[in-house]
Amino acid sequence: MDEYGLRESYDSPDGIVVHGDTMYIAGTRLDRVSGLRDVLDDFTLIPTRQASSTQRYQQALTALKKRKGVKYLVGHSLGGAAAAALTERFPELQARVYGAPLLRSSGSVRVKSFRHQYDPISALDRGASVSKAPGFNPHSFKGF
Repeated sequence: MDEYGLRESYDSPDGIVVHGDTMYIAGTRLDRVSGLRDVLDDFTLIPTRQASSTQRYQQALTALKKRKGVKYLVGHSLGGAAAAALTERFPELQARVYGAPLLRSSGSVRVKSFRHQYDPISALDRGASVSKAPGFNPHSFKGF
């Protein structure tokens, strides 16, 4: 279900899709509407640990306020950083993130993270479960 929901989120206008009690949050998209802002957020806000200032976080926060009953967040890359930041603000939420640019020395009970070996984006997440990439893209959310 994670893979399906994440694929859907990349196709939605704001990068957010909700199915039942789970919100899926897309990572960086290179389209005309959000692409430039996503890339700027990737290079200016994520390295300084300001995921809560990114456009994707704001989009997810808006969707979260509209949709009551969300308990789980699933995010990839930039969306994973936003999901992890949302769990800091809302302690009742749990997150599962893939290839997220997190800087952690150990895992978390509420934020389960997964990364592929050799993924440069999530390389500093020492709390992530690591697996081999199912193909040539180590930054994919597939294969977990």
